[in-house]
Amino acid sequence: MSRTSHITTITIPSGSNWTSEPHRHKSHTEYLSVKDGTALVTLGSQTQSWTASDGLITIERGVVHEWRRDPNDDGVLVVEEWTDPADGQKELFFRNLLSTMLDMTDLPSPAPAPTWMPFDWWLTLQLFPISHEFDNSPLLYSGLAGRPATYYILFVADLIGLMFGLRGKYKEYTPGGLYLKGKDN
Repeated sequence: MSRTSHITTITIPSGSNWTSEPHRHKSHTEYLSVKDGTALVTLGSQTQSWTASDGLITIERGVVHEWRRDPNDDGVLVVEEWTDPADGQKELFFRNLLSTMLDMTDLPSPAPAPTWMPFDWWLTLQLFPISHEFDNSPLLYSGLAGRPATYYILFVADLIGLMFGLRGKYKEYTPGGLYLKGKDN
């Protein structure tokens, strides 16, 4: 396990229903460390509550997982998250994901939505290339066909996104030399 990777601290406010949604990582092992509050974590088919005293959560490559604030805990949830290999991909993922979401709801986006397309479709279409770029595959279907169906849909979404000028990584959201890490667009 490497702690030299960028550590991302995520704070989920009390009462929030936010979830990471079920997803997997093809080339990264992910680590979660609960710093405050209680997280409800699903690894594969097993779900349990985790607090700081329960120790490190290790999510091996390829394991479908999801985490959120435990609804039985009224407090704030603070979680540190990092990956191995320690290649900075986690930071790049969150910079591009969160900046895209904020810009698409508040400011002009590097890739503005066509006037004929519903906004939520455009936002979803933009999120697929970001997820694909940074080794974050959402679980779109479960069962035996889940993995190939997810990869196929992400591939098609990337192609459609390219037709509209969408990318997984934007210079506008990534400072200096961090843009050079990962795949080049």
